[in-house]
Amino acid sequence: MKALIINPPNVPFSSKGILIEPIDVLVTASFVAVLGHEVRLLDMDVRQIRPEDFKNHMTDFAYDIAIIIYDYHIPLHCDGTLEAVRNIADQARARGAKVIVGGKTATYKPEQLLFSGTPVDVLIRHEMELALSALLAVPTWSQNSLKQIPGICYLDGSLDIHVTDRPSQPFDLDTLPIAKRSLVDLDAYIDVRTILSSRGCHMKCDFCHVPGFWGNWRGRSAGAIANEIEYLVNECGAKKILFLDDNATVGRKRMKDICEELIARKIKVAMGCLGSLNLFEEEMMETMHEAGFRWIHYGVESGDDRLLNSIHKKVNADDVRRIVNRTREMGFRVRTSWIMDLPGSTEDELQRTADLILELRTEEVRLHHLAIRMGSRIYEDYSDIPSTQYIHQGMQNQNLAKVSSERVREAVEGIAAELSGGGYAVVRHPDEFMNVEALRYRTPNMNVVSLCPLRYGLGWEY
Repeated sequence: MKALIINPPNVPFSSKGILIEPIDVLVTASFVAVLGHEVRLLDMDVRQIRPEDFKNHMTDFAYDIAIIIYDYHIPLHCDGTLEAVRNIADQARARGAKVIVGGKTATYKPEQLLFSGTPVDVLIRHEMELALSALLAVPTWSQNSLKQIPGICYLDGSLDIHVTDRPSQPFDLDTLPIAKRSLVDLDAYIDVRTILSSRGCHMKCDFCHVPGFWGNWRGRSAGAIANEIEYLVNECGAKKILFLDDNATVGRKRMKDICEELIARKIKVAMGCLGSLNLFEEEMMETMHEAGFRWIHYGVESGDDRLLNSIHKKVNADDVRRIVNRTREMGFRVRTSWIMDLPGSTEDELQRTADLILELRTEEVRLHHLAIRMGSRIYEDYSDIPSTQYIHQGMQNQNLAKVSSERVREAVEGIAAELSGGGYAVVRHPDEFMNVEALRYRTPNMNVVSLCPLRYGLGWEY
């Protein structure tokens, strides 16, 4: 079978100042290839192909099936992409292809893709691999064959949405192949290669969709990760590698094992990851630094103890101070991110957050608003409230916070002004990251406070 794997265009297109290769799409495409199918990957976002122009591309590839991956692991897609997905699916169907869509909308809002006259055949809920294996093994889909496949939904004979049970066991991540980077032009992306070494999270933060979508945390083995990093360095010329896991430091022993394997193989590359404050451990961090880790992102979210407790962060403000400061002392460049309008936020709590941001002055500061993400606990409580799924779309949910949107804007601008006076570049649009040398001229130490998505790889050195 011939399969076309599609990363749909963001609407508007994602800025090339921040674009990393779509690792979730690459992993899916590589998995389908290992199953024995002929695969092509079309990244419409990086190539800036408009949805209506999809029909003009891949005309030399008579694909049997189109697999569209929308808001799956990398949450860059804005809400307008949903209409683009429908448009692309319609054109793929016109070519005679079957159409599969996977991701958050496919999981939580199937009615937005399955309706009378829909061009979409099947939606895959949550993880895609097990369902894809079953779907691609069946040459002809029927109501009887589809209802046997776990983790999908489709229209039945009565045009009702039929949902099958989620697989009883999660997919074994160690059976995944190394993502085949030759499926894309790596030069079209920023100079940071990415890797997914785990899925899920041990935390249950109310605003986060990760535990609900992926389930409990589980990781690939240390040997598999070391092999992929070695491939990225030797075959792809990687100088910087980002663990794009939602929480890479959950398995402390596994992380230490990965690092010890890299040290033993004498692999030299600068690395970064997203980690949890409450999992900070000096021995693990020391081993990570020895192996080449130079950057970590902590999602702090608030500087107020009550708010931190209310969203189940498992740390207080004093913990944040201690962990962030110690991490920096150990030689890591630190990014902190903050949600400025958490539910129930008051004037005093907003001020405590602002004070902590200005006290810590981490090398990178990202300020953003709450998005009621599908799969989060907040989404379960407030799913009737219209909300963007993208975190950099402005304050959408003013009625959840006790502080006004004007006051939040004042706090954000006050933080930006204070940091700007202290040697930080204030970045309001990701296009500003397209010229790194111009950014370095503004801030030689690459200290950035960002009111938009923040580029990876700034200031990383082995």
